Amino acid sequence: MPLLSIGQMTELEVRKLANTASEEEIVMLSSEMIQQNFLVHADILVDRLISLKPDNANYNYRKGYIAVYSRSDYAGAIKYFKKATLGVKKNYDVYSHKETGAPFDVYYDLGKCYHINDDLDKAREFYNLFLANSNKNSINIANSQIGLKQCDVAEREFKNPKSAIVKNVGEAINGPGPDYAPVVSLDGNSIYFTSRRKWDDRLETKFRDPKLYNYPEDIFVSYADFEGDWTTPTRLEFCVDSLNEAT
Repeated sequence: MPLLSIGQMTELEVRKLANTASEEEIVMLSSEMIQQNFLVHADILVDRLISLKPDNANYNYRKGYIAVYSRSDYAGAIKYFKKATLGVKKNYDVYSHKETGAPFDVYYDLGKCYHINDDLDKAREFYNLFLANSNKNSINIANSQIGLKQCDVAEREFKNPKSAIVKNVGEAINGPGPDYAPVVSLDGNSIYFTSRRKWDDRLETKFRDPKLYNYPEDIFVSYADFEGDWTTPTRLEFCVDSLNEAT
């Protein structure tokens, strides 16, 4: 199976391979996609692997990794990482279809997931497990050490809550896709932000990022109405279909 053209593969082609290729071929191709950061398409293949062997630590590790690094789904990744920890081993072979274990990195990833979800005791447990077992050259050693310090800070802050309130501005602005880098006008009545949301009646689909499958970046603006609610955002006119424009 050719692996050099994965950047040109369509979603339909990947789904066809998931249904027709052998387990060995799917493992190889999903490994290559994960290594090159084509995580959305890798997710399709990994779903097929999990359907074949739901308790395989290797496949569950891949699923958790993709959930975190493609869509920041820390809560959803926990169940996969927990299964993966049941088969942690030292000499993990990412390309072998016979591999049933998971790397020590799963301890760090699971610790991070618990950390993001405010389960500080669990986060500490898995950060420490990673530090006790990991390769001494791993970049996640420093990340785990920082994570442990952050847990201490978080615990202290939870015991001394501040009076500030974080309020979601509403679904008109916060869509299901990536929305970020907001800039509020001096009078507070307009907000400009970068979004990778789908346009209506546009041909931007062909310009989607082949790795994370995001739409191109564009700048949108929303205005506060007389009730203080934000209106449906509109894309600025100078945005070009094939280019990334950002605040």
